[in-house]
Formats: sequence, C-alpha cells, structure tokens
Amino acid sequence: MNTIFLTERRTVTRRIPRTDLDDLLRHYRRVIEVTPTFTRSVYRLAARGYVGTFRTTNLRWEIQPKLPWSALRWLASGPSMTPGIDSGPAWGAPLANLMADRLAELLRERTTAGLHLDYVEQHTEDATVRGRIDLPQQLRDGVRAGTRFHLVNFEFTTDVLLNRIPKAAARRLLAVPGLTHEVRQRLTTALTPFDGVSDLEPVTIDFANLRFDARTEAYRPLIRFAQLVLGQSPRPGEESFLINLEHLFQIHVAEVLTDMMPTGWIVEPQAPILLAPDSPRLESLTLRPDLVVRDSHAPRSVWDAKWKTLTASGPHPDDVHQLLGYAAAIGVKTAGLIYPGRKFFATVYRPSGSEVALHVVRLRLVGSGAECERAAKRLAHLIASRSP
Repeated sequence: MNTIFLTERRTVTRRIPRTDLDDLLRHYRRVIEVTPTFTRSVYRLAARGYVGTFRTTNLRWEIQPKLPWSALRWLASGPSMTPGIDSGPAWGAPLANLMADRLAELLRERTTAGLHLDYVEQHTEDATVRGRIDLPQQLRDGVRAGTRFHLVNFEFTTDVLLNRIPKAAARRLLAVPGLTHEVRQRLTTALTPFDGVSDLEPVTIDFANLRFDARTEAYRPLIRFAQLVLGQSPRPGEESFLINLEHLFQIHVAEVLTDMMPTGWIVEPQAPILLAPDSPRLESLTLRPDLVVRDSHAPRSVWDAKWKTLTASGPHPDDVHQLLGYAAAIGVKTAGLIYPGRKFFATVYRPSGSEVALHVVRLRLVGSGAECERAAKRLAHLIASRSP
C-alpha cells in the first residue's frame, strides 16, 4: 500500500484515485483540505492542523507536525515530563504510544485521588417491590402485571459519565496498532480500577451536557485529554489515529499555567460567558474563550491559544476581533493571543481609544525540557504581572 506524507498546514499536489478521494471527502473532510487542479485526478492537499495516520481504500496517510517531534512530545507529555528526540519519518505508532502513556498517567492520578461516585437511576424487574415502581412501564406490561414489577432504584456507583469517557479513550488507544508492550501494560494497569465502569461509548450530546462543579473540577484535565483522543479518530476500529493540535496546544497551555501561576490565581479553561438578549424571541449566547485568568476577586484577563504561525504581519484580524469581544464581554482590560514557536517572544498592542491591552506571545516548544519550562514560567509571570 502506497503512503502519502503530509505536513500540517503545508500544501502538496498529488494524484489521488477516485475511491480514495471519495473516502477523504466522506470521512476526513475536517482533516484534509482537498482542492481540484486542472489535471484529471490531481489535487492540492493541505492538512488542517491534525497529525497522525489513517487509511483510505488504496492509500495510507501520514500527517506530520510543522514543529519537530520533540515539540509534540512536550505538548502531549505535560509540564512534568521532558521532551524526547525526533521519531523518524514514520511515527503514527510513536504518537499513539505517547498519548497512551500520558492518558495512563492521568488515570493513575485520578484513581489515587479517588474515582467520582454518584447516584444513577437503575431500571430492574423483580417479583417483589424494592424501590419505586416504574408505573408507565408497569401499565404497558399488562399481561404480567401483579406477578412481576418494573422498578426504579438509585445506585451509588462509579459507572457515571465522568468515568465512562476516560475508559472509552483508553479502550480506543488500546485498539490502535503499534502500541509497545510496556505502554500497553501501563495503560491496562491504570484502567483496572475502572472495571466497574461500563464500556458504553459517549456520544456528542454527552460532551455538550457535561458540567463541572466543586466535586468534579479535578476531573477536567483527564476529561479534556480523553475527549481529544475520542474526538479526532473519524473511523474508530480501523487503522487510524488522529490528533487535533489546536486542541492539544490549548490543553498544554492550560496545564502549564495552572501549575506555574502564583498562589491565588485561578486558570479556567473554556469558561462559559453567557450573553442574554433583551428579547424573549432570541436564545442566549454562550462564548467559550480558551482561558480566563482570575484572582480571588474577579476575572483579570482572557487568553486564546492559536496553533498558527505568528508572522511579521502579526495576528490575524479575525483572532483579534474575537479576543477583544471576549474582553468586552467579561469586562477585563488585558487580553492575549498565545502562539507556538521555537523561541519565546512577547509584545503588546494598545488599541487607540481603548483601555484594553492586547498581548501577543509566542511560547517556546522546541528545545530542552529546561528551556521549554523557563518559557512557560515567563508566560505565567507575564500573565500575572499584566493582569490588573
């Protein structure tokens, strides 16, 4: 099987058989941008910010990151782990190993702290009444009424959505070909405390309805990472494994700031901002900036992490408009855009006629662990010192 190698955000021209083109358009439209040329069966292809590997009918696809492998290791491994070395030309399996190792670490942290338990409604059937009778179901079952009872009980269990999501992510990774024996063993061992959790796969509506409170806030890093694993493999069960680097970068920035911000500061990823209309004819709007930074009193700044190249022309106007809108909605005077890069860089724009300061930061992701960690600390110090 032939392999097509792509680098995210870079355009190449390739001849694609019709059946593979149909697969791309049907299953991987979010992953690969396809543009026709004037030559029959020849197309311009550009990866949209995903990395990993997948297959179509006749072709195998490898999408590599625009930054070195060591940067991807630093992104996925978390602030406590050091970057590794470049992996070589074919690295779909190393990517899966890296993500599986990180998920195993997050699962161990969660089980050490204690799995979340909650009351779950259970529907059972019995000859004696134990709990509440499910009256609608009992009336529908008229033939056996009086001999068997349809019951509703509430069980205090770990089989809840917050535990099903990471278990589904672990099972997805264990199904990816190429995991080493050591990584597979670590992930399997970390999954053992989840034996009482069902294998039910979460669906899109589950993520939309998911809410965190004081009891479940500690689950947020695990859930975000699990969602990253689950959400970017369009054809589960096949030889595909894809990661959205925009989401991975957002998770990384949130983690390093949470670890490195001074005492008293709170970093809130994807904090909802509710905009309520005066008219009852319109629904409320919810905005979700990547990061809202608070102190003990109120929000102090808002930040977005952009997996884009910061060029000499500066940030894209659409990104600036979006961020200034977040700042106005929250009522803060400091806003910032964070980009990946090879060297740390920071500057500030001061819009005329406005009190909002727009910071633009390039966060270093390439280099030794100590160099990347110093860059992360500089970012945390900048945010704390520039958030009035």
